[in-house]
Amino acid sequence: MFELQGVTVEGEYVVSDKDWATREEQFYKSYTRETVDQTIIQEEGANDVTEAIADVPGVTVTSQGAFTKSITIRGLDGNRVSTIVDGVRIGNQGMTHTGAGEINMTDLDAVSSIDIIKGSPSVIFDPGASGGVVKVQTLNAPVKKGLKLKQKVAYDHGYGKKESTTMISGGTGKVGGLLIYSKDKADDYKIAGQDRDKALLINHYQLNQEMSPTPKTLKDLGYDAESLTLRGRADLGDETYVDVDFDKWVGKDIVSIHGNITEGNASIFQNERMERERTSIGLSGASFRKLENIAVKYSDQQLYQLGSAETTLDSKNLVMSFDLPV
Repeated sequence: MFELQGVTVEGEYVVSDKDWATREEQFYKSYTRETVDQTIIQEEGANDVTEAIADVPGVTVTSQGAFTKSITIRGLDGNRVSTIVDGVRIGNQGMTHTGAGEINMTDLDAVSSIDIIKGSPSVIFDPGASGGVVKVQTLNAPVKKGLKLKQKVAYDHGYGKKESTTMISGGTGKVGGLLIYSKDKADDYKIAGQDRDKALLINHYQLNQEMSPTPKTLKDLGYDAESLTLRGRADLGDETYVDVDFDKWVGKDIVSIHGNITEGNASIFQNERMERERTSIGLSGASFRKLENIAVKYSDQQLYQLGSAETTLDSKNLVMSFDLPV
């Protein structure tokens, strides 16, 4: 038997004046807020939320698979960038290797607008969000009288992705409802000029799995996903509304690559299942005595992941606001 002696390697990294000045300049940049609305999303033909904001100045989106994409704002990423959907933060706490909340567990067809908040004031939304905040607002149910049916199919060659979305909405003038059902299937993640390196990485991963006591089968570098969006709204008059929302997103066999394939330091991460479920009820636009624009919203969100470990994150939010004229 051979025994290997431990080796300690010590090093030092010196931050130059130039590096420090760059970081300080980035942190104290003035506050900016940019909005990507439905019109822009449709014109760009984005596949998901991260792709919809990829062209915003100061934002960099890096693909790590057909599903997983990391967001960098002002040179900061991971937990320095907060992701919020309908007022509820998409947490991480070790769920994904990117260190950030997986905002793509939101159906882009259900999105009304995306706000990108860059600069120090973003910490108002999240104390750790020194890079910025991505705020997603989804659609409300229409109350206008009428019925609408929309069907969409799409294909993306880069990911071998097939998408189908069905949207049904309608209202009576006082109450309304909205249903959106989407199904996505991506078969691959194509990397220009790196097909051979990608194939070697996949073979290496499969060999390691064969030696694992709990081996996983790698079908491809894609994923399967389904999502259901339900909205209900009642008009109480005087621009006062009651909203009830339900979202369910389920993804299976989600595979991503972390690292540089060409340099040989890349790794494959595979999640058998990821889920996001959110239920909320809210009142908006109400008045009481001197209080105006009263808004109350309660949300219950659950994130679930089954990968190398099983993880569940639960969050309950109650938000109240009002205007008091003086």
